Amino acid sequence: MWQLMVGFSMGIYVGTLYDCKPTVTYVSNFIKNNIPEEAKPKKKE
Repeated sequence: MWQLMVGFSMGIYVGTLYDCKPTVTYVSNFIKNNIPEEAKPKKKE
């Protein structure tokens, strides 16, 4: 359990220290633009 808390805390620390938002935005846009439509999961209606 302590490993989860330490890992989560370190993730928050690194994310705020190095301002990872531009990188996360770039990666999410890259994935969104390059995944074919057939590979995306279908939404249930």
